[in-house]
Amino acid sequence: MNLADVLRPRAATQRFLLASLLIVPASDPLASRAENRTYEQSTFAMEGVPLSHPVDLPKNALQVMRKNGFALSCLEPGKSTTDLPKVWFVASEVHLRTSQEADLLVMPRETSKSPAENACLFHAHSMPFWILMRTKTGYLLALEEHVQVLRVLRSTSNGYRDIETKLSNLNESTTRIFRFDGHQYVHATKSSVQVP
Repeated sequence: MNLADVLRPRAATQRFLLASLLIVPASDPLASRAENRTYEQSTFAMEGVPLSHPVDLPKNALQVMRKNGFALSCLEPGKSTTDLPKVWFVASEVHLRTSQEADLLVMPRETSKSPAENACLFHAHSMPFWILMRTKTGYLLALEEHVQVLRVLRSTSNGYRDIETKLSNLNESTTRIFRFDGHQYVHATKSSVQVP
């Protein structure tokens, strides 16, 4: 018996094990849901993290933004709420719960126009992020935070994924966790670290 005869069965077994690991039924809904989650963006930032799949606001989401006090404060005097343009915003679809319905993370859109008409939506060290939850009748504003970074976490509360925000200044970096209370996101924890 030579070395090739000893190794041949082992190599065949390894190929079988590798092939069996790679075979995933295409109709498996859990596999497809996990695959969608893998490619869904979960970290959003004021700078340094581009939107991987930006989408325009649907009409019913724009209606929610046209009721938002901060967004409306950027309109010129004399303009009505219907004058708030869709191009001021960009969104990313996020799945806050296990259903197939996609919710939206909305943020101000950077434009090439100078000065930008929506420039007042951007602060020196933060900008607003809005979480719009999809409902049977449209969208509902579930969270508005003016921060530098927002992350949709894997952990959940009342069936919805938790949200983490970060805001830093010259003195400290603050992290907040928001949890869904059954109606909207509410502040749950806060931790601060001194900046050296």
